[in-house]
Amino acid sequence: MNNVRASATRIFKKTFSDRRRLSILLVLSLLILLGIAYLGSRTHRATISLRLCGIHADHSQRVECIYAIIQRELMHGGIKPAIDSFIAASTMYHNTLDVDCHSAVHRVGDMVYFNILKDDPDLSHYEFPLETAICGDGFYHGLFEHMIQDNPRPDFIVRTCDTLKNASFEYLQKASAICFHAAGHGLIRANAELVPHSKWGTPAAFVDPALRTCDLMKGATENERELCRTGVMSIFIQMNTFANYGFSPKDDFSTCNSLASSEQETCYKMSSLMTAQYDSGFARSWSICSGAAPALQRACVLYIPVGLFVNGVNTHSFAQALDFCAAVTASRSGYADTCYEQVGKELAVEYKSPSYIPDCTLFPAEYRDYCISPKIPADIPKI
Repeated sequence: MNNVRASATRIFKKTFSDRRRLSILLVLSLLILLGIAYLGSRTHRATISLRLCGIHADHSQRVECIYAIIQRELMHGGIKPAIDSFIAASTMYHNTLDVDCHSAVHRVGDMVYFNILKDDPDLSHYEFPLETAICGDGFYHGLFEHMIQDNPRPDFIVRTCDTLKNASFEYLQKASAICFHAAGHGLIRANAELVPHSKWGTPAAFVDPALRTCDLMKGATENERELCRTGVMSIFIQMNTFANYGFSPKDDFSTCNSLASSEQETCYKMSSLMTAQYDSGFARSWSICSGAAPALQRACVLYIPVGLFVNGVNTHSFAQALDFCAAVTASRSGYADTCYEQVGKELAVEYKSPSYIPDCTLFPAEYRDYCISPKIPADIPKI
């Protein structure tokens, strides 16, 4: 009898032990599966979080919620998840994160610099996915503007931008032009921190030191120096527009006319671009430019199309670009050929994987080849 009881006890203990081990294994397996699911669904989780931001009725609160999620993805996953989340949010909320896509993704570039690259600004230590080149390279504007503001030295600028120029991928090589342009942003902002209050409202105090640094960039091409100068001018125009540092709000071109004559052409380039970008038009700009000196007219003809296409090619921007060139032709300024050629170059830049195909038959016959077979475009920055 005792043997039977002992045998039954051993069988019970073994069965209980087996069940316990099985339960533990099942729990561990479940935890592993949950972990795999959790790690493998970062994009899905980010998408759900972004959708939840829609509960905010207030637009500014909704936008801040979205950027908080983008920052979370940046800190836990890196640049690629952050930019993917930005693209998802822009689609989800119909590009309402800022005045335009360029400005919206600019903030992601700001975020990447301050959270990741500020302590180690060596670009070779990071991977920048293709998606960072969206929206007129606004991401790189934000990134490099702050990087150069913290490191406003000619040698640092050239070394940093050349890292991209020597990269393997075409989109990063293109971003090197943005780097030199955004360097101008950083230079004037760095200099503004040093201007005494007594000099506020004085154009030369803000512009001239930054322009001199652009000129001191050894190893940079003249085109790269000019890209740097345009960056200086775009921020100078913004300082006037928003009445910063003692400047009074005024028309962009009036701002340019307050500068030394040698600096006005570069300023007209950026004023034309910015007016076309933010006003989504050209009529006011060209009404001013058409009465300016020939060099200033040409600056407008080159840069108004850039502003029109800053957020990509679509039916509206394409039609506006052709309307602009028609106005240039009608003005008998002599720049009609330059205008249509520049529109063709911008189509080549912006129209890579098109969802919209420009109808080249809308070009006047004598200029149609500029649309069909555009020349290799010069580096002209977005702002």
